[in-house]
Amino acid sequence: MLELLSPAASPEAVVAAVRSGADSIYLRPGKLKERRGAPGFTDEEFSSAVRYCRVRGCKVYAELSGEFSNEALTAEIEKAHRAARLGADAIILNDLGLLRALKSILPDMPLFASEAFGADKPDAVTVAQALGFKRVFLAPETRLEEIKLIAQRAELELGVQAHGRLCFCRRGQCALDLAAPGADRTDACNQICREKFSLAAGAADYPMSLKDLCRGGQLRELQELGLSCVRLEGLLSSPEYTALATQVYSEAIRSGVPPAPESLAELEAAFSPGGFTEDFSEPFAGSPLENELDLKRLLAQTRRSYAAGETRRVPVKFFALIKNGEKSHFAVEDEDGNKVVRDGPTPFRGKDNVLSQKGLYDCFYKTGGTFYICKELESVLDEGLFLPEATLLRVKDVLLEELTKQRRVIPAPRTGMAPSKPSSILPQNTGQFIFEVTRPEQLTNELAQLKADHLYIPLEILSDAPESLAPFLESGARLTAVLPRVYSIEEQLPLLERLKAAAELGVEAALIDSLAALGAVRRAGLMVRGNFGLGARNSGTLQLLTQLGFESATGSVRLSLRELDEMAKPLNTEIIAYGRPPLGVSDYDIIGVASSRVQAELVDGMGRPFPVRSLPGGRTALFGDRKIFLADRLTALRAAGLWGLRLMFTTESPAECVRVAETYMGRSKYVPNGVTRCRY
Repeated sequence: MLELLSPAASPEAVVAAVRSGADSIYLRPGKLKERRGAPGFTDEEFSSAVRYCRVRGCKVYAELSGEFSNEALTAEIEKAHRAARLGADAIILNDLGLLRALKSILPDMPLFASEAFGADKPDAVTVAQALGFKRVFLAPETRLEEIKLIAQRAELELGVQAHGRLCFCRRGQCALDLAAPGADRTDACNQICREKFSLAAGAADYPMSLKDLCRGGQLRELQELGLSCVRLEGLLSSPEYTALATQVYSEAIRSGVPPAPESLAELEAAFSPGGFTEDFSEPFAGSPLENELDLKRLLAQTRRSYAAGETRRVPVKFFALIKNGEKSHFAVEDEDGNKVVRDGPTPFRGKDNVLSQKGLYDCFYKTGGTFYICKELESVLDEGLFLPEATLLRVKDVLLEELTKQRRVIPAPRTGMAPSKPSSILPQNTGQFIFEVTRPEQLTNELAQLKADHLYIPLEILSDAPESLAPFLESGARLTAVLPRVYSIEEQLPLLERLKAAAELGVEAALIDSLAALGAVRRAGLMVRGNFGLGARNSGTLQLLTQLGFESATGSVRLSLRELDEMAKPLNTEIIAYGRPPLGVSDYDIIGVASSRVQAELVDGMGRPFPVRSLPGGRTALFGDRKIFLADRLTALRAAGLWGLRLMFTTESPAECVRVAETYMGRSKYVPNGVTRCRY
């Protein structure tokens, strides 16, 4: 049966999830006591949640998704270690540096790849397994037909989001938090995609606001495909949402019948005013809708449902041995192998009032008021014997109390040594200049004459305009093909053919944002370079990419200059030293919704214009409203041990590409309009 994984944003939500039918919950550990109102659980709250769940047969997973700097990584490792000591059953993560550390420090702890790992293809799941993940949560955008293909080849547990908010940008490929005003910037999702933006005449006011995902009608198929788990999104949600969503999905999973339309209608009206989508054919929600539901009544009813008392039952089996002239013996055992054995009094001979099998059954099947249910009683009872009912009930209570104590016991996790600290290599040539273009017209002779060390060029331009490469090859630039940040399973084979053709043109490497592309690049005989989508923000991630055979990696766009300087670099490391910060890539072409243009702007409520660009396959790329400009910090960047400085040209005209490059190469003092240090 599918495991139902529910969110717990607060201690109350823990009770709401468990009493509403969750098989497991996930929560964020590590909140500091003084940070009232902040998401997450203190150690005391986490421990209490584990104890509450453990005796009721519900698992607890610690959610540690995100990308972390070296300093933050140390804190996350400690959070994971404490969560393990407090009884976490698994840890959900996506940072490769954290993965590398926890495999050594907590060798027996199951590690699950979160949606931010970006697994949407069989190759990604294969890599996840090789890295040591026990379970992979597929990207929420993965369609049912794609899940089928992945499940056919998967050799580890698979999970998928079944309900909750859909992000406009791909999980793991989103940096929209960088679009928040400086004072509001955090590494956490600020849900800026749900805010009001203007795009073009006739376009929706909320062009990035999507309908919520609802896979209620797919549950049976997901189970038949062999998936292990379905997850409800909502770590910032109320206990009432957790309870209602859990009730709806729990009943559907256990009955094998899709959720009742009226139940989904209530869930939609209360918490998803933009509506639901199952197959992504109509994903856009638009403006929030007014609902006519008696929301206060529904929420009060939901609260009563989980506050009424224990609804979850742990199956147990009782044993009774009652023989003439001997002490009675009793035992109880749960499905996890916990067992309690106790002696009882010696029975005495009865005359009219003797103990029957039915009377024995009646006593031990009375488990009301507890979270246990008697599924079986195995007994040996000599005829003509008697024990008072009060005695039997007291024995039963003692057995269950002792069983509860056993179930609360948290075994100490086996710990290992921390992995060795990565050490920096010394690149043969530091501060290599890398030009990245996004449009064919940017490939000019003037740009080639500046003699960049490397040229990064989209794979589709390589295929469509190979003649534009000649001036750059003549100037000595080494060519790297930039793969699409997102592509479907159906696009894999054509992509591989294009990679092979690119190799024949003189391309020596490919730049990838997802580990799913690793196999295709190797099959094409090219070196592998890691792009910013891999979230390399700590030395451990770089070390793991080294072990995977990467030639180089791009530092995360969230790095500060201090973090960059302090980060050991066991792999050739580059950063985006110029260009609009890449805020995300989406499966949805919002420009096509409004017009036939290839490029447009999203304007927020502060009047800031964010360029958006249509990509092949009906997708959209989003960029920052200002350009990273670090031409005056080149000495500090080189001192940080960087192998490469990438100038990423997006909206720039061919002439501006040349002027910017000349500034970085010390031939000009040109500074473009609208610049930013970003996190640097």
